[in-house]
Amino acid sequence: MTLDWNGDVLLCVQDWNKRVKLGNVYAQSLLDVWRSKAMRKWRMRLIDGKRTVAPCNKCNADGTLHGYNHVAEWTGVPTPAPAVEGATVADDSDADRI
Repeated sequence: MTLDWNGDVLLCVQDWNKRVKLGNVYAQSLLDVWRSKAMRKWRMRLIDGKRTVAPCNKCNADGTLHGYNHVAEWTGVPTPAPAVEGATVADDSDADRI
């Protein structure tokens, strides 16, 4: 998720054409956008590794590792194993310091 200069909340910084706009912070809070049905749908799709819908289906950025430390919090289920061969999940033992 990224925030554009005009307040638009975009799905991803890699979406250069700004195809997926999830809201605008001048019309709703960022937390409301994050908790929205549309954002949840995108999160679940990407958590499951489903990159079949534009713009993700044409993207060459490997975003499969981003967010794995937070999946349990987003979904309420334990963190799945990384989808990329040889990848590891970072240790979050110092997460409470953030």
